[in-house]
Amino acid sequence: MKNIYEKVFIVFLVAITLFFAAYKLTESPPTWFDEGFVIQSAENLVNDGIMGIKIEPDLIVHNATFFSTGFPLAYPVGWAMELFGRGLLPARSVMVLFTILLVLLCYFLAKKIWGFKIAAFSSLLLVGFAPLYGNGRNVLGEVPGVFFLVLFLYYLYKIEKKKFVGSYSDYIMAGLSVALCLSTKSIFLVLPLAVILALIIFYKNIAWDWRRILAGLAAGSVVIAVLLKTQFLGGGPLVDVLRDYANPYAVGDMSVLVWQNIKRFFTEGTPIYLLGTMLIWLLSLAIRKIRSETTSLTEIVSFFFSLFICLSYLRMVGWYRYLFAAQILSLLFLPASSLIMFEWLKSKFAWSRNINIKIVFILFGVLIGAQFLYLHYFSWTASYYYSRATSSLENYFNRIDFSEKIFLYNSPEIATFLPSKNYYQYLKINDELILGQDQLKQITVGVPNKVIVNNKEASVMADFPLYQEAGAVSRYLIFEKK
Repeated sequence: MKNIYEKVFIVFLVAITLFFAAYKLTESPPTWFDEGFVIQSAENLVNDGIMGIKIEPDLIVHNATFFSTGFPLAYPVGWAMELFGRGLLPARSVMVLFTILLVLLCYFLAKKIWGFKIAAFSSLLLVGFAPLYGNGRNVLGEVPGVFFLVLFLYYLYKIEKKKFVGSYSDYIMAGLSVALCLSTKSIFLVLPLAVILALIIFYKNIAWDWRRILAGLAAGSVVIAVLLKTQFLGGGPLVDVLRDYANPYAVGDMSVLVWQNIKRFFTEGTPIYLLGTMLIWLLSLAIRKIRSETTSLTEIVSFFFSLFICLSYLRMVGWYRYLFAAQILSLLFLPASSLIMFEWLKSKFAWSRNINIKIVFILFGVLIGAQFLYLHYFSWTASYYYSRATSSLENYFNRIDFSEKIFLYNSPEIATFLPSKNYYQYLKINDELILGQDQLKQITVGVPNKVIVNNKEASVMADFPLYQEAGAVSRYLIFEKK
């Protein structure tokens, strides 16, 4: 009977995840710069063998400093568009699959560590967590990266429970998954540091089987070789990539940005929520340390990684998606950490000894309900459920003649809707990374039939007197030759 309940729960988990991941998928949330950039690079990687950006119909530029998202996402997205046609739906369908797989994997990891009841609460917290869809419906690297991260943690825990003398396949899967995680998005580059620090702490408790470890490293090296071929071959010295990673927005005064982001953890809801879950997690670790209770290597790796993600966030322009990986892991460990704190409180304070443990699960039920309520009615994705922006873009660009030459001004997302690849583009990633600067001359001499520009940047067209505004679609203005 217990197995039946668990199977029913898994079906429910998949169904509810599928609903929130796929409902009004192409309209909510709206497509934007980063998504368009990733989709373009994915399409070019599969079709032309170059992970680059097309700035002219027959010219693709490639430089490793342009890309923070790698081939583990690019290939599936490119293949989906190759099989099902160009468009936002095939590309975003890949993200739906990654989201479902991530939720299921988190459930199975939590069940392996704590059992069904805790796993159920942990996975429901994740499914009702609005940023899972705010970051997971757009074609971005966060959800796939966390999926490979949790896959690594799953096999690391298997290895740990087998006293580090498990099967070669466990080590190989751990090596593959950690390398895929690192290759998916540059923000996960803090993972090796988390692993190294945890291994130092657990050094005396580990049976170092170097044959199995080398098998895992060899498997991971194959993935890294693919990363080097797709993302680093042909341009971008490593020092430039590391410099861009250290300061991705080319900010002049980093101290100001760091201070602004520190304040967010005390003044803004999403960072405050993460800070609260991290503190509960930290206190549970401290309680176990005081009690001389065993803590798993897997949990310490997860905590260090989450901590480093929070520290890494301080140097970024404060978009919350840079905290996403830490949010997912902290929620995954929240129910178990809370129960440890509850038991500790009962042992220390007389007033709490008569409180039934069921109150903790009731509180989590309330939290889960509140998250689902917010997700469905008040979240960022919910605010676009009735948008028609994507439909408008598809209807407009489907009517464009294949022979027309289009210029995309800082709007890479529009390439997804074009009927052909007969386009030019200019992209400003930041003040130091600009693509297509020379291609602006094409507008100066009147080569494109149409220029597409975001309405927030419409003023730039004053520099191109050969074109006049001819209409608008969604938040984009259309300029045509006079």
